[in-house]
Amino acid sequence: MRLCSETRQHRTAESVSALSIRPPGPWHLEAWMTRRGLLRWGIASGIAGGSWLRALAQRSNVSRGLPRACILLWMDGGASHLDTLDPKPAAPAEIRGPLGAVATSVPGIHVSAVLPRLAECMQHIAIVRGMQTREGSHRRARFHLHTGCLETPAGPPHPCLGAVTSHARRSTGAAFPRYVLLRDGQGTTYGTSSGFLGAGHQPLVVDHVDRGLDHATAAAGVDEFRQQLGLLQAINRRFTTRYESPTAEAYTQSVADAVTLMRSETLKAFDLSRESPRWLDAYGRTTFGRSCLTARRLVERGVPFVEVNFSGWDLHGRIYQDPRGNIRKLGESLDLGMSALIQDLHQRGLLQETVIVWMGEFGRTPRMNRAAGRDHYPEAWSAALVGGGVRGGRVVGKTDATGAEVIDRPVQAEDLLATIYELLDIDPNDNISRPDGRNVPIIDNRLAAPTSIHEILS
Repeated sequence: MRLCSETRQHRTAESVSALSIRPPGPWHLEAWMTRRGLLRWGIASGIAGGSWLRALAQRSNVSRGLPRACILLWMDGGASHLDTLDPKPAAPAEIRGPLGAVATSVPGIHVSAVLPRLAECMQHIAIVRGMQTREGSHRRARFHLHTGCLETPAGPPHPCLGAVTSHARRSTGAAFPRYVLLRDGQGTTYGTSSGFLGAGHQPLVVDHVDRGLDHATAAAGVDEFRQQLGLLQAINRRFTTRYESPTAEAYTQSVADAVTLMRSETLKAFDLSRESPRWLDAYGRTTFGRSCLTARRLVERGVPFVEVNFSGWDLHGRIYQDPRGNIRKLGESLDLGMSALIQDLHQRGLLQETVIVWMGEFGRTPRMNRAAGRDHYPEAWSAALVGGGVRGGRVVGKTDATGAEVIDRPVQAEDLLATIYELLDIDPNDNISRPDGRNVPIIDNRLAAPTSIHEILS
């Protein structure tokens, strides 16, 4: 079965040292005597075996007290902020577009008229309208927004949000896997790598959520499968006994992980036939809707990080008319899937345990081009955060009357990722160790120290 793109490569992650988060001196003790502080110290210290974190992991998601999970809704291609979360109904037609705006459940906040269900959930949502990033190419921007670091040809690639979360959670007793990437068969996986953390923190990639997890069940003959597995394990033991090799050990571990997943309750999360038709309809019977539903089922079973890829947003022409893909069609899928995810988690008591992040690599140009489309635009765009310690019902930052310039509270990619890490009880200002022993910041701080968006942190 396909566990990730590097399951047969060397597994260096488990030898990488833990996030070097240290308890403070006595003068900071009061600040640490909180849920977030205690959890951060517990994760970093790597209490294994019979740790209190492992014991808590065996209880329900609501009561276990584990660090929060994260669902990243990635709008691949870059969604237009004017057509989603930052409409400009008073701007000229060539800027505002034909969609209009709709009032939300929070007075004074409006979103695009293609998002009426999300508008009703605004009390849970914090919109960051002051995003102002530096990369305008898809590849480099994907890397930047997933890692908080600028792409560089020198050295091993930096690990992404999901990989760092997986690394931080490896001692919590969570079932394998800790990082799942739900693709829609179109978007790229660039930027989602574990980088120098190694194959142990690569995502479990599900290429087509409609099919579930491919090759995850044994063939009809269970006895035959056991015999083949036993033979493979015996061969691996003989080889690793004779030849001490990290690559061989990694392969042996990847086989063990695959078998663990095949026998795990987590596997049931990919089978949407077990879900009620009511919720299937609520999420929308689209790939994005089913991916959001699968993400809920995964975090409910203890997976700490799930990324949902929603491609099609790179619309350079005919963005309101093209029947093959346009803002109205994309907006309808987004509206159903994301609003149902918020409501579903809320009804199950899981919303405060789950951080939902909505973003892409950048926004789109405020003024439409000659092809009636919008081009890449990192200078001003929007992101959103929901649940898990987020103070909803508010907007941070402001763009001008045309959505072209951030005029209040600019937020960089590094600041957004610092906020996400803080919500996940991971210190965004700490270091992480590379295999060569060098400590590097989790988030690039060479230009400026990342600053969390304190206005939305509860």
